[in-house]
Amino acid sequence: MTLSSDEGRLRLRENQVDIWLTQPCGVGADLLSRYQELMDDGELARWRRFKVDDAKLQHIVARALVRTTLSRYFEVPAAAWRFTANRYGRPYIDEPEAYRHVRFNLSHTTGLVACAIIGSGDVGVDVENVRRNVGFEDLAQAVFSPFEASYFMQSAPERQRDVFFSYWTLKEAYIKARGRGLSLPLDGFWLHLDESPLRIEFADTCPDNPGRWQFRQFVPTDDHKMALAVAEVADFTINQRWVVPLAADDRACEPASGRRDGLR
Repeated sequence: MTLSSDEGRLRLRENQVDIWLTQPCGVGADLLSRYQELMDDGELARWRRFKVDDAKLQHIVARALVRTTLSRYFEVPAAAWRFTANRYGRPYIDEPEAYRHVRFNLSHTTGLVACAIIGSGDVGVDVENVRRNVGFEDLAQAVFSPFEASYFMQSAPERQRDVFFSYWTLKEAYIKARGRGLSLPLDGFWLHLDESPLRIEFADTCPDNPGRWQFRQFVPTDDHKMALAVAEVADFTINQRWVVPLAADDRACEPASGRRDGLR
């Protein structure tokens, strides 16, 4: 990844999105103990309430990833960051106040955690494990737009899993970038998967300007699909890097399965 630096710190550039990826399976007990020390009381309390081990692991790794990622750019200790959320649950930087303008987004699923950070504009990222079975047909009919549901149903059976997760990650990335979560109707917008660049359209139930959005899709590992939604940035570049938060050697997080760059 090519980034400029200033005394060892990275610099957020205009028209650039940095995506930091880690696989929770690469995190040992010693690092997990250090991650707990980074979290504030509220984060720790929420983490302790998780009953499912995999979800609990994803949560703590995601919290460590965003804190250590932000500290790569700004001279702030990882434990000093404080976050707040809007009424829809989207997190923002609260302290230090000087960095409240910085936009980031987190996503995690079984086997993968992602943090996207941008110098200007808004960003949303979503990752999904494509090996899981979620009742594709029923869910597509329930939450996709009629256009997307039709495209899914007309796809060859061997392509339907890929089509489903393409739509799912793109739609999740969009609503996360908007910062309004599921208050936006998932059937109120649709994407054209067979067009390059990817194009979005909106119904009256979800008014927005299609021209301000750009989307990218990725296959970071053989088990995962990732999508990025970016608003108000004309021509942006993307940098990806695999890391283990607080590990001495970031390369320890290179995925065991094959990974590929962006699809489009």
